[in-house]
Amino acid sequence: LSSSSPTEIGDTGDSVIVQQVREGVWSVKAAGTDIGGNADSFGFFDTEHSGDVSATLHLEKLVRRNNDSKGGLMMRASRAVDAPHVSLLVTAKDGITMFSRATIGGDTVSKNVGVWHEDMELRLVKTGNSVECAYKHSSAPDWYVIGTATAELDSAAVFHVGQAVSSADHGEHSQLTSGVVDVQPAL
Repeated sequence: LSSSSPTEIGDTGDSVIVQQVREGVWSVKAAGTDIGGNADSFGFFDTEHSGDVSATLHLEKLVRRNNDSKGGLMMRASRAVDAPHVSLLVTAKDGITMFSRATIGGDTVSKNVGVWHEDMELRLVKTGNSVECAYKHSSAPDWYVIGTATAELDSAAVFHVGQAVSSADHGEHSQLTSGVVDVQPAL
């Protein structure tokens, strides 16, 4: 496991800014044009992992630049712009949405549930190259599973897990406020 580091994936037009807001809560400000298609442009605050893991993120809020801004939790094969990934992101337009790119340079597919409230828990559970995506309101006892996506995450020795933010506006920031990503071995 490496320490967290902010990274620009693709040409975002500005640096990722990460600040601790209070104990256990972080602000990630990032620009970028999108997470989607066959290449991405966003800010990523991530750590490296290997094997089967469960990652959970407490998302307090997302300050959006526009309706296409998005932020949330991502598992990604590498920091390349066209890397395979599975993400559970919040957008103003579509609410909580599962995004995935199965192969290097492949198209990104999405499935949204149209639900969005501040103070949400997002969870990705990786088993091999299969990732289950689930969410719940922080005060709710039960997880709602959106679905499972397949992406080539095990092709390298390590993959990346962290907060992803795209403002959908080159050079202009959106801001994700969340807890740290809690990554545990998958059971």
